[in-house]
Amino acid sequence: MACQTRPAKRSGSASPTCSLGLVRVGAVIITTPEHLISFVDDLKSPWAGAYFDCSNMLKYGVSSAEWIRKLGKRLVKFDFKGYSHKNSWCKIGEGDEDWPEVLKALGEIGYDGWATSEVRGGGEEELADITARMKKVLGLV
Repeated sequence: MACQTRPAKRSGSASPTCSLGLVRVGAVIITTPEHLISFVDDLKSPWAGAYFDCSNMLKYGVSSAEWIRKLGKRLVKFDFKGYSHKNSWCKIGEGDEDWPEVLKALGEIGYDGWATSEVRGGGEEELADITARMKKVLGLV
């Protein structure tokens, strides 16, 4: 696939230096877990991995938990926001993400990395709300 070979050809192969640059190739449109697995595996580097946004993927008809299970150890970063099929983007915890199943899948693959939110920032009040919502969906409260 052209979208897969172009980044690999530019970098030659993934190295510790270019692994930080994988975000640059994150603009590639990937709509199935198999496509992302192929993209990562084709780089043939222990430094290559997937920065997975479980909210974005709801748009493509495959559950976030299924993506996580299929990605397995390729999942190196995890982020989310809120996505509803009815209302589009929304606050964390008000979307269609199946958080108990997402957390179960993360546990099954042994994920113990960071979870980040991809939302607008704001002042202290807004950041406190985001923190509370993240803690709730991640089962930390």
